[in-house]
Amino acid sequence: MSDRQPLLDASGKLPSGDDDGFGSDIHQKQVPKSSFSTWRRYFSRSTKMDANNKKPDDEDDANDRYHDIGFFEIFRHADGISVLLMLTGLLLLAIHAVCVLANLALFGKITGVFAVESFDNDCHKVHRNLTALITYDSDCPLGIAVDADNNSRLYKLCHNVDTVALATSPSSSLFRAKVMTIIYWLILIAVVVWLASFLEYAIWSIAIRRQTARMNILLFQSLLQRNVPYFDKHPASQFNSNLFGNIAMVEKGIGVDFLIMLGAVLGIWASLITCFIINWKLSLILFFTVPIVMTGSTIFSKLLARETENEFKSYSSAGRIVQEVVSSVRTVFSLNGAKFEQQRYEKELESTHWSTVRQRAICGVFMGWLSFSSYIVYAVGFIFASMFMSYATHHGREITDVLVIIMMFAQCLAYFGMIVPFFQSFSEGHGAGKSGFRPIDEERDPNLNEKDLFTEDASNEDSVCNIVGDIEFKDINLVYPSRKDVSVLHNLNLIARTNKTTALVGGSGSGKSTCMSLLLRFYEPSSGEITIDGQAITQYSIKCLRQNIGIVSQEPILFAMTIYENIRLGKLNATRKEIEEAAKEASAHDFIMKLPHVCRFCFYFVSYM
Repeated sequence: MSDRQPLLDASGKLPSGDDDGFGSDIHQKQVPKSSFSTWRRYFSRSTKMDANNKKPDDEDDANDRYHDIGFFEIFRHADGISVLLMLTGLLLLAIHAVCVLANLALFGKITGVFAVESFDNDCHKVHRNLTALITYDSDCPLGIAVDADNNSRLYKLCHNVDTVALATSPSSSLFRAKVMTIIYWLILIAVVVWLASFLEYAIWSIAIRRQTARMNILLFQSLLQRNVPYFDKHPASQFNSNLFGNIAMVEKGIGVDFLIMLGAVLGIWASLITCFIINWKLSLILFFTVPIVMTGSTIFSKLLARETENEFKSYSSAGRIVQEVVSSVRTVFSLNGAKFEQQRYEKELESTHWSTVRQRAICGVFMGWLSFSSYIVYAVGFIFASMFMSYATHHGREITDVLVIIMMFAQCLAYFGMIVPFFQSFSEGHGAGKSGFRPIDEERDPNLNEKDLFTEDASNEDSVCNIVGDIEFKDINLVYPSRKDVSVLHNLNLIARTNKTTALVGGSGSGKSTCMSLLLRFYEPSSGEITIDGQAITQYSIKCLRQNIGIVSQEPILFAMTIYENIRLGKLNATRKEIEEAAKEASAHDFIMKLPHVCRFCFYFVSYM
């Protein structure tokens, strides 16, 4: 929309020639078109925008301020106690992973014991009645075709002294003892897993909560150190998002969800190592599925992280619109701009819709791929296991090995499935950490921050100086950093004599408040000099100036504290008597005493106005 075009016409509608495309009916955007180009938008990440629609955070992206953070850098705000708690949680996580592997091994072992025992009881009967079996095929064990070749193998299996069939042909009591031993181990593992799970989640949550609390403190402190031009360029909604939304997502991303994801990764590697120790041949054959799944996981994580970051940017832009409208709702209503703002808000949300669709589509494809890979593991595992058992000279632990290996590889793929939703949470937290950590990192930038705001206490006597003398503005020129094409002050010369009242009179926007901002060093003049008693104000500390110069703006704001505490902000070490006198001199004492809920004993302690 050009400068000469009206915002709204007489009928309250948008001009038809709107450059931003807001003039089109919003309902037309909600009706999907049956064309290839429409469906292609589901998977298109193009976020092109013209120069007129470029947002402040997009400019920061171009300046590389929106920097990336490493995997471990997201934990950089952990102190010594938090690190100790995290290491304890990781140790408990390792114990948990070992117990899961032991459970799989014992389950495979007990299944093998039952299978071998059942086969051992039948194989002698099969050999003694071979002729009857071939003729009637009535007593053959399920799944075994009786022929001359199988008869030879059954005979070797039943009478070979090195085989499980003969070596483990125990009595019923011995068989039961072996089974019960395994069951006791399973019960012990269950108790250990319960204790380890409870402790690891509790300890890890405490450690992460300590870190995010420190992040909130550092982030708020970094914002308090910013200079005024920084706030001119960045809207307040962006700070609210960083303080509350992004840090909360970081806490969720590196909290219990991250611990579960880390446990799944640990379980994958431990399972693979165990399988290769048990039977490296069968494990090597099944290992071909792992690189395929890992490649898919890598692609999935990159796509998901990109979509998550785009979603954050869109929600942040939409949040700014909401805050603008709510804070200026009278202006919006006076211009009949409600529909215009609604369209602008929905346009920002449209990109989040497509981003969400792409995220869910990626998750669905990946989960389907994991299910397909699991079935491939079962099929390939049993095919090659049957070949190894058929041609092996010593069967020994073949049945147990096969069951354990196949179950562990299937568990690996199940772990990959567990990683998917929790990795999405971690990706969201990692993406939120980029914008959340950025203001903290900018604390070291001298161009964005006030100097020495936290180096000394404002109530310290050494920081208080007496400012007495004439205030003079010499050839002052000023251009706001956020509006470099507009000159606010041009060759201003002014002298305010001591012990005299000087009035600056002018229309709105003429620079009256700007002069006070320069005197308090909210801005630095583009050229010229401001002196107090002949000494440049740059020779005074910022705290000294602001401690001795009082200012009441057009819209004064009371902080969320008592009236007593609000008055004391002008002098933190003021006594109660001084505060009472200040209220009387400002002709506010009688007004305050007429307010409801006044506690005379604690003096002015009113919760709100």
